[in-house]
Amino acid sequence: MNMSANNHPQKVITNLINNLSPKQKDVIIKRFGLKDGKRRTLEAIGDEHGITRERVRQIEEDALNNLRKPQLISQLNEFLNALQSHIENHGNIKKEDSLLGKDAHTIFAQHKFTNHPKPFIHLLLALGKSFERHNETKDWHSFWTTDKSTVANVKLAVSALHEKLKNHNQPVDKETLIGFARDFAKQKNLSTTDQALASYISTSKNINSNVFEQYGLAHWPEINPRGMKDKAYLVLKRLNKPLHVMQVASEIEKAGLAKKQAHPQTVHNELIKDSRFVLVGRGTYALTDWGYVPGTIKDVIAKSLSKSPKPLSKEEIVSAVLDQRQVKENTILLNLQNRKLFKKTGEGYILA
Repeated sequence: MNMSANNHPQKVITNLINNLSPKQKDVIIKRFGLKDGKRRTLEAIGDEHGITRERVRQIEEDALNNLRKPQLISQLNEFLNALQSHIENHGNIKKEDSLLGKDAHTIFAQHKFTNHPKPFIHLLLALGKSFERHNETKDWHSFWTTDKSTVANVKLAVSALHEKLKNHNQPVDKETLIGFARDFAKQKNLSTTDQALASYISTSKNINSNVFEQYGLAHWPEINPRGMKDKAYLVLKRLNKPLHVMQVASEIEKAGLAKKQAHPQTVHNELIKDSRFVLVGRGTYALTDWGYVPGTIKDVIAKSLSKSPKPLSKEEIVSAVLDQRQVKENTILLNLQNRKLFKKTGEGYILA
C-alpha cells in the first residue's frame, strides 16, 4: 500500500497522544515504550504514580478508547490498513517478533523512524479493531491475526506438518517443507501461497531451521546443535564425507556454529566418546550412519569375515577394510597375520 512519506506514523502517533490527559499520555508512553523502547509493567507505572496496577490498567484502557474515537483513529487509517493488508497477505497470521521487527521496516519502508518502530507498531495493533493477539504458549510463539477463525485450522495444519517431519525423521530443504505444508493447508482450506505457509510454520516453536537452511523438529541435533558433538555431526552430515578433526573444527567455525574457537583436540576428545562417529584414519572421522563400523583394523577384518559366506582372499579383505578405514595396505596385511584371530586356508582367510 502506498503511503505518504510526509504522513509519518511516529509523528502522527506522537501528535495524537497529545490529545490525552497528562496521566493517560504518560501511561501510554511508558506502557508501549514510545520514548525509549522499554515497556514498563503496570506495577512499575503504578509505583511511580502511587496507584494500583488495576488503576493503571484502567487508565491505559481509557486512553486507548480515547484514541479510538473516530476523529483521532481516522488519522491512523492508512497505517492500520497497511498492517492489516500485510497480515492478510501472509495468510491472516503473523508471528509477533517478525511483525514488530523486520516486517515493520518492509511495511513502512518509506518512513525512517528516529526510534525503533516496534513500540509504535505495537500501539497501532492495540488500537486496531481488526487485530487479535494470541499469547505465547509451550508450543506456539505469540502471533497476531486478522481472522480468528483461521487460527484453529492453522494450528491443525502445522501440527500435522510436525507429525510428517517426525515420521520423515530427517531434515528437509525449504522447498520440501513448503510442499509438505501446502498439502496440509489445502486440507484446511487455508492460503497456500509460499509466504502464507512460511508465516504459518514460523508460529510453531517445534519446527525450526539450522544454519544450512535445513528444516526439521526444533529438538533435533541437526537443527539445534547444542554441544561440539552435535555441531560436528551437523557439518559431517552436510559435507557427506569423512573429515580430519582439523577440517571438522574449521567447518564448525565457517558455519558460524562456534561461539568461541573450535580446537581440533577438543573436537577429537568429544567425538571419540560418541557412537555416532567412527575414527577411520589418523584423526579422521566418519559417521556410523554411513555404514562405518567402530573398532580396530582387526575388528573390521573380523566383521568382514563373519559376514562373508565363504573365505575371503587377501585382496578382498584389503578392499573391504579400505572401504571402512583410511590406512595403508601394509597395515591391513600386518593385522591379518594375527593367527589367534585369522586362519589362512587353501580357499582364503576365515576366522580362527
